[in-house]
Parts: sequence; C-alpha cells; structure tokens
Amino acid sequence: MKIKEVSIGDWVLVNDRSVRVSLAGLTLWSDNIKPLPITIEIIKRNGFKREMNYITDELDDFYSCINGRVEMNNDKACINSNNEWNVYVYDEDNYPIANCELTYVHELQHLLRLCKID
Repeated sequence: MKIKEVSIGDWVLVNDRSVRVSLAGLTLWSDNIKPLPITIEIIKRNGFKREMNYITDELDDFYSCINGRVEMNNDKACINSNNEWNVYVYDEDNYPIANCELTYVHELQHLLRLCKID
C-alpha cells in the first residue's frame, strides 16, 4: 500500500494491528502500512445493522447505517473474487448518490467523506 492511498484519520493495518493514520505515523509506518479489509465485525462495530427482508421475514445480507443513508451488501453472490462489498449511498432525500464496490476500510472512509458523511 502506498502512502498516497491513505489520508489522516484512515484505518489501516500496521504490523497486523489496526491503527488510525496520523501525520507522525505516516513517516514512521510508511513501509509497514497495509489496507484493512472490510469485515462484518468492523461494520457492526461502527453502527451498521443487518436489515430484515420484509418479503421473507428473514434477516437479509444488507447492512444499513447512518439513518439508512449507507447500505452494504455482503451477499456472497454479489461479492466478487476480490472480496469487494457493494456499497450504496443515498442523500438526505433517499436518492442514490453513489454505488460502488469496495474492499478496504480506507476506501469506505474516502467514499463517505466525498459524500459528506462522517
């Protein structure tokens, strides 16, 4: 992973530990930074909830957060060989503003920043 791919505040792996990038850390960790894969455990820890499928009355493979503005799909049929998650972002009026496939936490952080979502 190259330094230019991360920003201050991004979560990454350094020596197999998840850390938040700081200005001082960028120079210290430059050779040891690896991307942190998105996992169900990470998104749950950050407030995402598994959605109910109202047709089947079963839990679905969609996780939703931030008042329903961000949805992530971990349906194995939808995740490609690179373990990319389908991510959907909506504006305040529930109109779609982004739909992409992401693999790493820092990519998700960048997408949310671009959509002005903290």
